[in-house]
Amino acid sequence: MRHRGLGSGDTADVTSFVSMLRSKTQAALGVQPLILVNQDLGIAPSSIGADGDYSAAEYAAALKNSYQSYVSGQRAYYSSAPQVYVRGIMSRFDERPRYPWAIPDASNVLWEPDWNFGLYTSAVNNALADIQQSTRISPVDNFLLVYAWNEWDEGGTIEPDVEYGCKYLNILQQQLSLRGPGCVNGPRQAERQRCDRRLTVHLPTLIDRINRGLNRTPVSLRH
Repeated sequence: MRHRGLGSGDTADVTSFVSMLRSKTQAALGVQPLILVNQDLGIAPSSIGADGDYSAAEYAAALKNSYQSYVSGQRAYYSSAPQVYVRGIMSRFDERPRYPWAIPDASNVLWEPDWNFGLYTSAVNNALADIQQSTRISPVDNFLLVYAWNEWDEGGTIEPDVEYGCKYLNILQQQLSLRGPGCVNGPRQAERQRCDRRLTVHLPTLIDRINRGLNRTPVSLRH
């Protein structure tokens, strides 16, 4: 079996890398690292010296172009994982930003036209319920990953943006009962609005000065 990015990419090279990582971490920090494999790869963690699996963007679900399908199969996907496991939530999967520069054929673009925040909330609730009802004994059984902070070319984003503000983060905080003040809604949007106001104030003055300096008929900002 071949894996990306380590030596020749075969199992022996990956196993060697995992062993080296363990020894160097132990020597530098005096602890053993937790090494997890992406569940979608279908690799038995023990075959490369890893501890368990983690889940991120479930590729098989993305292939179905349906977020509802992902949510419906989420608990079964979790249950197929090994004893040491960190669950993940796929916020969304949408490859349309990759067309046509990375995916020239539009028919090959994966996205989920049925996605909505109600289903995303269900995905968060599914992950929480799976943790609460779990019989795993792993010390990381209550860890939760979210795909992803800013995978903009795959539509996997929970980073605050102009369109949705803090909605992804607010749902996480509310459904998982997370402490803290929460997300500041749309900081970049607020900065953009401040810039727009400055342009509104200064641009007409600048245009007027240009017109007077050139002694010409005033130009207009209107189209």
